[in-house]
Amino acid sequence: MKKHVLVSAVLSVCATLFAQEAPAFSDPKAVVCDISAIPGKAKGDICVINATHETNLAVSVSVYDAKAKQWVEYGTGTLDAIVSTATVSSSLRGKLKNYAYVAAVPATDKEVKVLFSKVNNNLCISVLSLEEPSEYATVMDVFSLNGTFKNTVILDNQTEDAGVGFDIYTQKDNSDTWFKVGTAYTAASKERCTVTVVTPDAPETYRYYAVIAHNGKDYSYEAKKENNALILTAR
Repeated sequence: MKKHVLVSAVLSVCATLFAQEAPAFSDPKAVVCDISAIPGKAKGDICVINATHETNLAVSVSVYDAKAKQWVEYGTGTLDAIVSTATVSSSLRGKLKNYAYVAAVPATDKEVKVLFSKVNNNLCISVLSLEEPSEYATVMDVFSLNGTFKNTVILDNQTEDAGVGFDIYTQKDNSDTWFKVGTAYTAASKERCTVTVVTPDAPETYRYYAVIAHNGKDYSYEAKKENNALILTAR
């Protein structure tokens, strides 16, 4: 394991080459994406995912009607908890194939990034915190570990400290982009917490993981695969 300074950034699934072709949207905070540029299929709902620290986040969603050459309000997803998901209620549900572009406007003054993906035939819009941790972090190469894991990531607080929050970061192999993908809160020491991980791809496809504690302490960290889960332990 080695120490690195983490730079938290988010890489949108939408390729930048579509940016010049996308129709203008009136709100400067809007993030516009070409639906066809997102890998996969989406003919069902639009869901929004809150991967920020905000406990009350609204995301307004619009779609572009190419025939009418205008933006149409799709609906608003309201997320009342950290790392939560909501399906956007709309009279246009199930009609995504009729629209070429989607625009998302998170109602926040904080710096965030918006990520688009297609999951289970739905279009998912993730709002992620864009933060740069100021501390050094232990980077763990989970590809080098024995065993397997699928979807489940657990933070195991083996320190003597209670009431500690931990931010989880991941990085693809041979990439400079770090994703802040989840937060774990442990009310007591010697407590485990399952992390709701928000990534455009399955958590097991990310090679590097890192953890930073909210209290600023420089804990030691280790990773192992156990019972089809990735266990990140703080000591």
